[in-house]
Amino acid sequence: KKKIIIFNWLKREASKYLLFRLNYFSKKHLIKFKSLEVKNFKARWGSCNTNLDIQLNWKLIMLPSRIIDYVIIHELCHIKVPNHSKSFWSHVSSMDPLYKEKSEWLKNNGSLIIDF
Repeated sequence: KKKIIIFNWLKREASKYLLFRLNYFSKKHLIKFKSLEVKNFKARWGSCNTNLDIQLNWKLIMLPSRIIDYVIIHELCHIKVPNHSKSFWSHVSSMDPLYKEKSEWLKNNGSLIIDF
């Protein structure tokens, strides 16, 4: 029962923080999104669909803030470019010049958290 209470608290806190950061970057870079849904993905950190809905994994809350911001920026850039083309990565780079380092960190360390 205690684990469920802690899990629910973490998910609520993640929802608040992720929305706060998403709104921050959305306004800063003038990229509008329609909604945020915080989910329990088993193999991804986030997604964005053509309706401008963003979904983020609640487990992001357990990562360093700079990595959370990278994932949010990544998903916001999908609103502009819905694939991983050179143009997409150019948008990511303009918003987060250190994105390659952060992406690498996530590849090397993210599985420890996503399997939680």
